[in-house]
Amino acid sequence: MNVGGSGRGPYLYNAFGQLSSRTMTAGVPASTVHLIWDGDGNLIAEADAQTGATIQEYVWLQGRPVAVFADVDTGNPVAWHVHVDHLDQPVMMTDAASTVVWRASYLPFGEVRTITGPAALD
Repeated sequence: MNVGGSGRGPYLYNAFGQLSSRTMTAGVPASTVHLIWDGDGNLIAEADAQTGATIQEYVWLQGRPVAVFADVDTGNPVAWHVHVDHLDQPVMMTDAASTVVWRASYLPFGEVRTITGPAALD
């Protein structure tokens, strides 16, 4: 889910029930993104289906997300640090200057209540 995105289009899942690709049909032309998972079930990368370019990479430590790298295949990659709550759910991301670029809050059983900020986290 890209913050501010439309979220419309077909979603495909693998045999483990993980999102494996999504096509956003709101833009012209439509764009498809493949999601890559590791053996522990952690999302580790997103790649553009058309070009094969890496869009985002995710770094995990013992099942806990710790960093997101965006614009990886460009000359200006961006690093965000992921902050988690006591359940290891991401609640905030900060940039290199410690500025909050993404924030989420959850309902008691884990449903997302709000997401704010210009950064994206799938």
